[in-house]
Amino acid sequence: MLLRAAMRPEAVLRLLLIESGTTDPQVLADALAQTLATPPQVMTAGGGRRGAEALRASRFDVVLMDLDSLGDLASPPADAVARLVKLAEGALTLAISDGSSVSANLEVMRAGAHDCLTRPFAA
Repeated sequence: MLLRAAMRPEAVLRLLLIESGTTDPQVLADALAQTLATPPQVMTAGGGRRGAEALRASRFDVVLMDLDSLGDLASPPADAVARLVKLAEGALTLAISDGSSVSANLEVMRAGAHDCLTRPFAA
């Protein structure tokens, strides 16, 4: 699957960070700016419902979803991920966990996330 940003190389990468306060979006944006040719545009959503609203309102190239922040959308986290992945059609979707089990991470990827990152991680 091609990412939208790959199809428009002159465009700025649009990233949605769905989480409820543990990741500083500016730190993430700065870290990504050092690794990407063009600094990304980072938008944040404070939970699963707000993330779903953002995905309905706009298109993103990458969606980072903190599993602990999705409980207001659905439980278990894999159900919330499945809903968000459908809304994020064409985007790279990455789940973020705080040390979930391998089986829990696999369940989230079966729900549609492209990968699951465990904190702490580097850009």
